[in-house]
Amino acid sequence: MDAKPPILIAEDEFMLTMLLEHILNRNGFNDLHFVKTGDDAVTKAKEVNPSLILMDIFLEGSIDGIDAVQEIRNFNMAPVIYITGNSDYLTKSRAMDTGPSSYIVKPIDPEELMELVQEKLKNSNGDS
Repeated sequence: MDAKPPILIAEDEFMLTMLLEHILNRNGFNDLHFVKTGDDAVTKAKEVNPSLILMDIFLEGSIDGIDAVQEIRNFNMAPVIYITGNSDYLTKSRAMDTGPSSYIVKPIDPEELMELVQEKLKNSNGDS
């Protein structure tokens, strides 16, 4: 399969957005959709039906990344990789309750990110 699935990226830090785009492009992912707010993430998820979501927890706007994923879960069960600078227990627990999801803490390790991306996409497609 040559075509890579669509990925939604919700991140409000420009430099991290550029880094994520570079890492994913370098690994053959070009169907990338970027937003900066939780509300925009919900809207864009309805538009593109992503196969994977990379979600910052603390976003600009009226809802955070976890609330955005909870809304997205009403119509899309794509795996989520939360990317955040906050690793406290309550935030992590709240994020993991939105399942299926993973959680990585900034700064991002490109290899760790790509391992998670590949694993989540493989598992969501039902491959073994």
